Amino acid sequence: GLYRAERWDPPHSREDCTRITIRILDEMLRLSREKGAAFLAVLAPDTGRLTEADYASSDMYPAFEPLRDSLESAGAAYVDLFAEFKNRGLLQLDVSLPNDGHFSPAGHAITAEILFETLLAKGLVGKRADRSRAPAAAR
Repeated sequence: GLYRAERWDPPHSREDCTRITIRILDEMLRLSREKGAAFLAVLAPDTGRLTEADYASSDMYPAFEPLRDSLESAGAAYVDLFAEFKNRGLLQLDVSLPNDGHFSPAGHAITAEILFETLLAKGLVGKRADRSRAPAAAR
């Protein structure tokens, strides 16, 4: 998405893209609060950055720092998949298609489990929710 400037010639700088993303998140949060809807921002890293070297250099995906700061200052719920994948010891090939970077079926399943656990933990869905539709590992 917005943070892959090394792979294309973007019309805006990384800083501009970050400011635009923060404004979009702010508006989404405002609308969800106005309508009484639950809100969870999902920060999904470039799967090419899920390497032992990236994990060793940081506990967070560097591009997410301003987004996390903005979400935290607004009191918004979010999940950082870089941190979640790192905590589970998952590398690029564990969650993405080979030579592609998009989530694999296993990556989607793992992400669904993380999102379900996060929604429950943050009280954004009730514990009485129909768990038959939950990911297998969460049942």
